[in-house]
Amino acid sequence: MKNIILAASLLSTAVAIVGCASQTTPQKSAAITGYDNAKACIACHGADGKSGKPEVPPIGQMSYDELKAAIDELKGANLHTPSFADMLTEQDIRDISGYFAEVNKK
Repeated sequence: MKNIILAASLLSTAVAIVGCASQTTPQKSAAITGYDNAKACIACHGADGKSGKPEVPPIGQMSYDELKAAIDELKGANLHTPSFADMLTEQDIRDISGYFAEVNKK
């Protein structure tokens, strides 16, 4: 049940991101775009990617390249259920990887 609620939450967030992205808006900075795209990730992994929850892998200590590779691997994995990564575009993955790499430099 918890997984169904989480999946529904992630799906609604993804739909909102796609809906907002399709509207004509002024160009946002990379940091803002990365944060906007990372909101669904932040829900489980935390704003710094270090949730502290044992069932959620920490992503906050990863570099841009490590996180991008991990998301690409998850996206290409043959899982029994679709993962959130399956809904991400290449630009989303770059933005999210950039956000977490940058937020953890501080």
